[in-house]
Amino acid sequence: MADTKEKDQTVRQDTGKLKDAEKQARLAEALRANLRRRKEQGRNRKDDAK
Repeated sequence: MADTKEKDQTVRQDTGKLKDAEKQARLAEALRANLRRRKEQGRNRKDDAK
């Protein structure tokens, strides 16, 4: 019985790690997209100032 309970906890922990990894990947992609957008805005402002 204890073995089953221990395995269940491991599965839950692994699932949590996967969710954390997915969340971290989504956040990283959002940050990269935001950086690209802000760089483009900066270039446009620089062009407008000329």
